[in-house]
Amino acid sequence: MNKMNYQPHNLLPHEARFAIWLEENTPYLLPLWDFENRRYIRDQVTNYLSVCSTEEAIMCRFALAIWTNGIEDYDFNLFKAMRYLGDREIKVIQDLVKDPWGC
Repeated sequence: MNKMNYQPHNLLPHEARFAIWLEENTPYLLPLWDFENRRYIRDQVTNYLSVCSTEEAIMCRFALAIWTNGIEDYDFNLFKAMRYLGDREIKVIQDLVKDPWGC
C-alpha cells in the first residue's frame, strides 16, 4: 500500500502513527481529519455521522476515541460494535486493544 507522507514536522509520532492507521484501516475517514493542523474537522464529522452507515459511524467514533484519547464524547460503544461490525472491523479494534498506542 502506498502510504501517505505524514511529516514529523507537523505531527507528533503517535499522531503520525494514527494517520497511517486510519489510512490502512478506515481510509474513508481521512477527509474528516486535517493532519496539517493536527485536528479532526468537527463540522465534517457531525455531517458524516448524520449520513453514514451504522458500521461507518461505529468506526468513526472508534477513531475519534483514539484521536481524542476519549476526551471528546462521540459515544463509542464496544458492545454495539461487536453486534454490527464485520470480522475485519472487529479485528481492527481487537488489534488496537491488544497493543494500545492511542493519541
